[in-house]
Amino acid sequence: MTYYDYYPKPKPARPVKDGIKAKSRTGRIGEKWWSQKFLLVIEQSGIGARLGRGKTYARKGQVINIEFNDEGILSLVQGSSRKPYSIVISFQKFTKSEWNKIIETLAKEALFTASLLAGEMPFEIYEVLQSAGISLFPTKKTELKTTCSCPDWSNPCKHIAAVFYILAERFDEDPFMIFKLRGMEKPLLLSELRVQRKVAPVSGEMNENAQQLTESLSLSKFSIEVPPLSDSMKNFFECGETIENFSLSFSQNGGADGLKRLGASPFVINQKDLALELLPVYDIARNYVMSLMEEGTEQSKKT
Repeated sequence: MTYYDYYPKPKPARPVKDGIKAKSRTGRIGEKWWSQKFLLVIEQSGIGARLGRGKTYARKGQVINIEFNDEGILSLVQGSSRKPYSIVISFQKFTKSEWNKIIETLAKEALFTASLLAGEMPFEIYEVLQSAGISLFPTKKTELKTTCSCPDWSNPCKHIAAVFYILAERFDEDPFMIFKLRGMEKPLLLSELRVQRKVAPVSGEMNENAQQLTESLSLSKFSIEVPPLSDSMKNFFECGETIENFSLSFSQNGGADGLKRLGASPFVINQKDLALELLPVYDIARNYVMSLMEEGTEQSKKT
């Protein structure tokens, strides 16, 4: 009889009613690139077979709950013991100077905010933050602390691994959660980005620049007599002499540049930011107008 014959065989985990089950039933867990990037943390931790058992736990629904507080992530995972094991996962928070750098970097591209609001995180966000010396994901053991009440000496253990996998799928749904774990909630982050870009808040209140522009374009400052709509119904869709002789030029590129500069829209359609949804429409409209102009030019040459 060897030493290993005395080591007790692992007992099967007790079943959990209404546990949190991973959506993925086979293969990898986590669909988005940022979720996969996060999972590299445990894949590179050298926990071996515990990683596979943690994935099995996640798929069986052994994770009872996941809660977020100032400390980080609190979770209960049911193992073979009668009492569930308590898990605590805490991310190292960014410093004030690091947050200033993050906000300054993200504010330079309005599309970044629009993408995040639409539940997406362009890989460019990761790249520009890396260039600024900021890593969204923990790169050192000191940046990610984990504890479990189970008797396993390994850290992370299979129970912690199970929570990681469920957390990765939560990241799939809301990339803002990564920023939250790093120390800033979504509403505050969006507010800071608006301040940095000097964009009006979602409530619709105009900032000082927008107010000045509105006042400068007030019709009362122009001597234009506008007839009542009822008197213009017969020729409502006809061009007047001024419009017919009006000169226009269209850019071949950058159809949605103006929309991108406006930043995130306060309106959401099917849980997606309206500005992000309109981006391809601008390109389609520009191409259509350009084709009409080319047809008109060819007709003019023939006549």
